[in-house]
Amino acid sequence: MAQVLQPLELHGITIADIQDVVTKTVQDFIQKYKTIPKVIWFDTSYLYTFDLDDFEYVRKFNLRGRTDIHYVLEWHRNIERFIQDQTVQIFGRRIKTRQICSTFDRVPNEGLVNIASSFTGHDFNIMKWHAIGTGATAGTNPPPSATALVTQVDRIDVTVAPQGGSLSQEGSTIFVVGNHPISTASGSYTETGLFDSENTALDKMGDYSIFPDEIDHDANQDAIGSTTVIFQCST
Repeated sequence: MAQVLQPLELHGITIADIQDVVTKTVQDFIQKYKTIPKVIWFDTSYLYTFDLDDFEYVRKFNLRGRTDIHYVLEWHRNIERFIQDQTVQIFGRRIKTRQICSTFDRVPNEGLVNIASSFTGHDFNIMKWHAIGTGATAGTNPPPSATALVTQVDRIDVTVAPQGGSLSQEGSTIFVVGNHPISTASGSYTETGLFDSENTALDKMGDYSIFPDEIDHDANQDAIGSTTVIFQCST
């Protein structure tokens, strides 16, 4: 018998938050194209750090997510527990983040253009490159016109990064887990993005998030990572 996948839950996201994203997206779309969009894409993203002793368990769990969607969905449920200041069990070890925050916003225009291109048969590179940065001001809204991070510090291919990560799909929902190297430069991180290339001069942005709080990372002293879940809904 096929295993039934449990639905995801989002804590701290209200109907008003969703309505605000939908309203702004529709208004921007009407202003630019003089018609109403039929599908709206939005995301919830998380940025966090772990103790190094705990990160090995996180890494192994995320590596399994590259071949089994159940681990990806369970990872998202774990993150939602972390957001509620709870510990979780991973391979029998009780784990808690050092710091974590989340944000909820719309997919930028460049990502929407790429999605439209795929619908019409044009080339569409895989959005497997995950970037983190320190340049955005915490608490500000990511502009729909964004095509790059304000200050990128590190970019990884989530499908092969040894510290774990994945790019996967369940139904119409997209999941991206990006664990960055512990050697990533120290700093106060505020922004993440998804791209279709490692080349910053030629890439296309698939998603952009700015977080409400700074997440501090100390190189080789803790592990920094991020997860993005992209949803699509019809209007």
